[in-house]
Amino acid sequence: MNDNTTIQILIVEDEPAHAEMISFHLERAGNMDIRLAARLDTCLEAVASFAPDIILVDLHLPDGGAIDLLSKMDGKIPIITMTSRGSEEQAVEILKAGALDYLTKSPETFASMPRIVERAVREWRLQRKIYQANENIHAQKALVEALLQNTATPVFVVDPQHQVLIWNRACAELTGVKAADVVGTDRHWTAFYEHKRPCLVDLLLDGGPPEQIIELYPQHSRSKLLEESLQAEGWRSGADGQPVYLTFNAALVRGTDGTVIAAIETLQDITARKKMEEELEQANRELKQAHVQQLQSEKMASIGQLAAGVAHEINNPIGFVTSNLGSLEKYVTKLNEFITFLSSDFMDNLDPEQREQIALRRKQLKIDLVLEDIGDLLTESRDGVERVGKIVRDLKGFSRADEAELKLANVEECLESAINIAWNEIKYKATLTRDFAELPVILCYPGQLSQVFVNMLVNAAQAIDGQGTIDVTTWQEGDHVLIRINDSGCGISKENCQRIFDPFFTTKEVGKGTGLGLSITYDIIKKHQGEIHVASLEGEGTSFTIKLPVQMNPNPEQGHGYDPQPLT
Repeated sequence: MNDNTTIQILIVEDEPAHAEMISFHLERAGNMDIRLAARLDTCLEAVASFAPDIILVDLHLPDGGAIDLLSKMDGKIPIITMTSRGSEEQAVEILKAGALDYLTKSPETFASMPRIVERAVREWRLQRKIYQANENIHAQKALVEALLQNTATPVFVVDPQHQVLIWNRACAELTGVKAADVVGTDRHWTAFYEHKRPCLVDLLLDGGPPEQIIELYPQHSRSKLLEESLQAEGWRSGADGQPVYLTFNAALVRGTDGTVIAAIETLQDITARKKMEEELEQANRELKQAHVQQLQSEKMASIGQLAAGVAHEINNPIGFVTSNLGSLEKYVTKLNEFITFLSSDFMDNLDPEQREQIALRRKQLKIDLVLEDIGDLLTESRDGVERVGKIVRDLKGFSRADEAELKLANVEECLESAINIAWNEIKYKATLTRDFAELPVILCYPGQLSQVFVNMLVNAAQAIDGQGTIDVTTWQEGDHVLIRINDSGCGISKENCQRIFDPFFTTKEVGKGTGLGLSITYDIIKKHQGEIHVASLEGEGTSFTIKLPVQMNPNPEQGHGYDPQPLT
């Protein structure tokens, strides 16, 4: 949690060992006030007196279970259910009943409980804020509608010949068109459109066909209250020239004999409500994106921890293998000297028959070939160990992709590290060429840049069908460094180029891409106050160019800053 407020947790568990283990891990996290209950009835009593922020409840209790508690709480408190043995059917049932999460008990789950609880409470509070925002919008909408019903509403009336009879002051104020300019004419359309076209009242008077109504008012409907009426909405130009979002309500007016004597249209400016709805939709999209990217970040952090662990485990045996190879080279040198001694001075003191036996045995055992080959074998072994060591160092660097500290780093070293990590994807698909300039070190997050380069290189390799090429080029322009990764793959269509940086957009087959790689890449480059451009031709290949400042502006809102946009 970002704040230091205490999280009040109620654990409802009839297995003392499980309750103790969960409490232990939660208490270690700090900022958590924990109460225990072993039954449903004591749980309800605790809820009344304790007011928990979240409830962790066992699926089955002596006097009920999670389903009963969910029914009684009715969504007022977030609830996470726990079970020792669960099934997909149970999970679906519990989640449909309103549970925030469904966990299987295990030592790993208990150890992760502080993070699970914090995330659940954070998401719950965010959901409540969104719910409250929705409630506020609905309340404001109701208030606006109530006020409009009791205040002057923009209204104009036309006769059956489409001549304006009434154009009230509210209508004039809304549209900026004076009554004197339209009353007695059929020019009411000038208040809404640049060119002459029917308004909603005109379509009602003429009995316009459905096709014409749809063409002129795509967002329209028939009123449920009045049979001969039309409703529509859309953006129009207001009195000050600024766009306003209006609702139009038109109805026919009939005389006592049933003939049409006029048509009336009322207007309502709902720009504020529309913008709030759009802002809410945008907030919901951003929330979904943030949630998925948070999960992706957690996944990358786990991969980083695993990579760091593997690198550490490999590093130890690599150390003694390297040491042993050094010792072995010394031993081989000594053995070679000894064999040389035997072949010279010692052999001179033997009779011819003994010398012949030794020479025959030396030939049978291929001693000369062994002595000649063993040096090459040791050299190749040392090269192999050094390559493994480089992979270990690169894994360690990649495992720090989530580091939050800015560092001075060499971009080309980050590229080499990324190439090494992605090499297994590249080597079977493409020939990779490097054209590196002598670049200055830059202030950056090296681990995150390595993640960007790995994403780009893997994408380039996967875009190649058969054999192709990948070219990596760097150069400097003023106070910026530029990196270009070009592939001879299948290319990207012009339409998709406009969307490739959108979250969840992918052209890969189902199961082969999340649609987050380039979105995360874009966010990292933006975080570095840089730019990323893409140029592509279908069937010929794709080129990504990344532009990074040598020295990032610590206060971009106060300086020039950068606003990276994907370009085609």
